[in-house]
Amino acid sequence: MEQKMGIETYPSGTGYALYLGLGLDENLQYSKEPARNFLSTYSGDPADFHKECYEKIFTSLREHWDAYPQIFPEKFQTTWGRYRRYPETAFLTWAFQPGDTDTPHPLSQYLPPISTLMGQYYLLVCLLAVAGCIYLMRRPTGYSVFTHSLFLFGFALIVLIGEPLGRYKCVIFPILCLLAALGLYALYQGIWRLWEYIRHLYASIRVRTAH
Repeated sequence: MEQKMGIETYPSGTGYALYLGLGLDENLQYSKEPARNFLSTYSGDPADFHKECYEKIFTSLREHWDAYPQIFPEKFQTTWGRYRRYPETAFLTWAFQPGDTDTPHPLSQYLPPISTLMGQYYLLVCLLAVAGCIYLMRRPTGYSVFTHSLFLFGFALIVLIGEPLGRYKCVIFPILCLLAALGLYALYQGIWRLWEYIRHLYASIRVRTAH
């Protein structure tokens, strides 16, 4: 008897999330159907589900590597472009729907600016996360920490760009926030050192000009 299970019943949904976000159909077009079909017809051991998802991902990347450079910009446009869909503001859109009337809610005019700010906020967090990785790399004993952090950041960024749904963002966002906090700390240290250097340089110039 064919076994059909939901993603929440498997021990790990990470592989499936990536497979769903990186899926290609037989025409090398971006599609979620291959992953969904695989989920609905999978009859193997649930413990091996995520492993087989990763195998399918690597197979797809190996066989269709030349198609992905065209797909990632489309995914990025879906997440951050003009017609992006932000689950963070979806509840506001639902709340401000006019329903049976043609008159929109007065506050609906603020939804596009909110979405734009959301996109800029995520971008800022990603940039700070990169700074956090660089900060860890510069630590004397931070090589292994940097390696793991870079892997986590890369994974988080792929999922963030590949799948804009909130249920995936809520999983990876804490990872980005931790790295972003390190990046913010490193940025603060850099600015403080620059200020101290400028202050000492200005003091030395004043001493020289005084003599």
